[in-house]
Amino acid sequence: MAGMDLPQEERYEEFHQVENGVGMTRYFINTFKEQNQQLPHRITHKRRLTIVTGKLAGNIIDEIIVKRLNRIKNLEVNSIIIKNNFFGESVTVTGLLTGEDIYTQLKQIEYGDYVILPANCLNFEGKFLDNWTPEMLETKLNSKVEIVDSDFISLIESIS
Repeated sequence: MAGMDLPQEERYEEFHQVENGVGMTRYFINTFKEQNQQLPHRITHKRRLTIVTGKLAGNIIDEIIVKRLNRIKNLEVNSIIIKNNFFGESVTVTGLLTGEDIYTQLKQIEYGDYVILPANCLNFEGKFLDNWTPEMLETKLNSKVEIVDSDFISLIESIS
C-alpha cells in the first residue's frame, strides 16, 4: 500500500475509515487471521481459484491470504490485480472495480474453477458500478463466481 506498512489495528479505533480501503484492508486481515486456525488442511476435490483485487490490496492479498490458502492440500489459489480502466489507473481500490474491467482482464489468464470477488465490488443491488452482475461475469467467463465478504471458512466449505 504505497510502499508503507498497513497501520496497526489500534490506529483505527472502531474502524470508522473502513470505506477508504486502508481501514477495510485492516478489518479483512484481522478477520482472516481469526479464521486461520479453522481452515482445513485439505479439501476433497482439486480446485483452482483466482482472487480478484485492486492494486491497493494486491500485495497484502498475496502475502497473507493466497500464501495461507495455498497450504491447503488440493487447493491452488492465485490473485489478479485488476487495473481500473473505467475510472482510471489512479483508482486502486477494489470497491470501485467494474464487471467489464474484471472480465476483460480475467479472460486473458488461466483463472481456474472459481473466481473470487470481494463483496465490496458490488453495490446494495448486487451489481458492479457498470451494472454488470456476478451472474453475467459467471456466464461470460464460463466459471463459477463466488462473493466473499471476509468468511473464507464458508468459501472453502462451499467449493470442497
